[in-house]
Amino acid sequence: MAEALSDDDKSDSIDFVVPAYKEEATDDDSGEDDIINSAKKIRASGLSYEKVNVFSDGKCAEEEAVNYNNFKWTCCKINDTEQGTKKYYKCNFKRGSNCPAKIYLLFHANNFEVTLFQAIIQHDHTTESEQIGIRIELKNVIVKLFQNGYTTPKAILSELDKLKIIQPKASQIASFLATLRKKLYGPAQISLNYIKNWCI
Repeated sequence: MAEALSDDDKSDSIDFVVPAYKEEATDDDSGEDDIINSAKKIRASGLSYEKVNVFSDGKCAEEEAVNYNNFKWTCCKINDTEQGTKKYYKCNFKRGSNCPAKIYLLFHANNFEVTLFQAIIQHDHTTESEQIGIRIELKNVIVKLFQNGYTTPKAILSELDKLKIIQPKASQIASFLATLRKKLYGPAQISLNYIKNWCI
């Protein structure tokens, strides 16, 4: 420990000596390191991967990864490591499904090779996701209301309320009406090419 300075030791200069501080480890501190290390181990212990294929260049590897085993894969994360860059893909069987299968490409840092790794886990496409958007039966009701003169989302929502039908969001109805108008009346904006093709 540093000794305290007495009043006699003070000089006219503004510089003061700051004593060196050294923290000594106690028995209580050892537990914190164990908690941190165990948290890292838990986080790192996820899926196990097996080596599947080695490619000579990245373009061929990415083309193979997108359609690996006749499934659709989408890139979900890119991670830089000491070994190289890892590009993770998840199975995108259909919109809304949570298939646990994953693959990743390792772009080696020391050469141009790319290695494909696959998670040791089975695909799970049995979970049925809820339909996204407006149900088909409700779309037919909205089309009938549109043909009867109810052309705004607010008017359609009030009529659906009178019919005691579960109402979608106003933004969903607005989007559906925009698609319906485009289908019935054509595009809202006309380009010169559209006029040229229409005149010919």
